[in-house]
Amino acid sequence: MNDQSSGFSKHIKPLLKPSAFILLYLSIYLAAQTIITLIVALPILIFKMIENPELLKNAEAFGALINDKILGLAIPCMLVSIFICLPVYFLISKIRKQDFFQYCKFTKTGSVIVGLSLVLGISMNIFITFALNYINNFIPLDEISGSYQELSEIIMSGNTVLIFITVGIMGPLIEEVFFRGLVYSELRKVLNAPAVIVIQAFLFAVYHMNLVQGLYAFVIGVVLGIVVYKTGSIWPAIVIHVSFNSINVIIGKALPKSLEPFFEKYHIVMFAISVLLAASALMLIWFSSRRNSACIEENNP
Repeated sequence: MNDQSSGFSKHIKPLLKPSAFILLYLSIYLAAQTIITLIVALPILIFKMIENPELLKNAEAFGALINDKILGLAIPCMLVSIFICLPVYFLISKIRKQDFFQYCKFTKTGSVIVGLSLVLGISMNIFITFALNYINNFIPLDEISGSYQELSEIIMSGNTVLIFITVGIMGPLIEEVFFRGLVYSELRKVLNAPAVIVIQAFLFAVYHMNLVQGLYAFVIGVVLGIVVYKTGSIWPAIVIHVSFNSINVIIGKALPKSLEPFFEKYHIVMFAISVLLAASALMLIWFSSRRNSACIEENNP
């Protein structure tokens, strides 16, 4: 029994410190979003209640008001929290006597890898979109997602430029810094690369707090983890994530409705091309980065 306990302790104990810092980094981001939303939303809600005292007597109307105001503020509050969290993460690295940019793998990467990453991000988006639409014919994904889809539509109905900056660029940046930068590097101290890739992808999926989105977020997380592992740089992962999210915003906000029949007619062709492009881009990144990853892993456990 003692041998089992000591064996368990031997494997778990090294994970405690990295896990604690991962929780700290996540708590900072979630706390920043919550506090900023409350600071902005509370005065508005108080003003509305003073303006219309009857709201307090109608729980349904009051709840709808809260949802409407908080969801309407989600994008700007998220953007502000990102600009707060990045310097805080940098400061924590300074306190821990770490080079933030080196720790998060902000290392130089070639233009070919950047180009392949752009292709991979866009093609993955198209592939996943068509795959979900196809699966939805057999499994009601909209019902599984519940009210999440409706909430997302409300959040995404705001200013296009602000949404593009936040969802298309800054959101992917902070998520890559957190998952493929901080989380990846913390876990890499005590675990081998395959384990780290799977764990950070799982955490990335759970972070999205939605079953359907979580499933494809896990796949994306694995791909992003592999890319960071092979290239030794977070930049390609950022390019992939930014291009993936930006295409969502562009399609959702700027794509003319007149093009929908075209996509419906040629969806099989576009699906096949996107799969081919995504697979080819990932393979080229894998093989072109083979030497680089071998050198990087010499200094890792």
